[in-house]
Amino acid sequence: MTSVPISLSLRARSIATLSLIAAAGFTLAAHGQPTFRGGVDLVTVNVTVTDRSGHVVSGLTQDDFTVFEDGQRRPIVYFEGEATPVSLGILLDASGSMAEAKFAKLDLARQVVARLVTHDLDSTAEWMFARFTSAVVVAREWTTDREAIVQPLRETRATGDTSLYDAIALSIPLVKEGHFQKKALVIVTDGGETKSLVTLDEVRKAIGESDVRVYGVGVRAKMDSLRKIADETGGRTEAVNDTAAISAATARIADQLRHQYLLGYSTSGVKDGRSHLIRVEVHGQRLPVRTRRLIRVE
Repeated sequence: MTSVPISLSLRARSIATLSLIAAAGFTLAAHGQPTFRGGVDLVTVNVTVTDRSGHVVSGLTQDDFTVFEDGQRRPIVYFEGEATPVSLGILLDASGSMAEAKFAKLDLARQVVARLVTHDLDSTAEWMFARFTSAVVVAREWTTDREAIVQPLRETRATGDTSLYDAIALSIPLVKEGHFQKKALVIVTDGGETKSLVTLDEVRKAIGESDVRVYGVGVRAKMDSLRKIADETGGRTEAVNDTAAISAATARIADQLRHQYLLGYSTSGVKDGRSHLIRVEVHGQRLPVRTRRLIRVE
């Protein structure tokens, strides 16, 4: 399959950043959110529930959950339990900062992706693999063939600038094209950023309004940006500084991916183009719930 490059950097550099994020936001809205046409529409929300020790809580049913939008309780009209497959996009940092032989960042990153694909998730998952520098290159479109992901992973080389925030903004709508209701994006990076046209705050806002769960794996990385991005969607981050840390990190991500609940609730929100706050609770239990925080009604 021919790799497909996608790049915000192809736009004229004189265009204001806000114009670019508006264009990216339009794409996200087109692919990544429910379409609100007035009346009552369905909002889908991926939910992970953990105990106080961080272990996932299994076996919950629709009756265990309550959903609030802007503080008002909304009826849950759709529910999928944990045993449903996931569409998982993998976004690998292939920029020059990953090429530092002293720290073996790219080698560690390859091992993270290979471990996740070949060991940690079952065969019902489907995968998309993309790498980024100042552009996003889709190396493998959606497939259930694990080896189809591993082969282009082996061929990845690190060079060039780092447009991390652009890459995330462009990858979210690609993940939304996955075939399963549950969708997630795993970003494997050293957290570097040199050339994006969108800012961290702008990409956080865009992804916070999309029901794609984002997970970050920081390879010898500064974790602050990754953590902020993942938190907006109810995802999590893992730090990998050496080979010994890989199996535990990918196992924790896979565990959360396997134990997601999918809720659908009806909204009658006014089409005001504004963001609205989502909150999910488990009845009678003060358990940590991870989910996206926002929707936008247009």
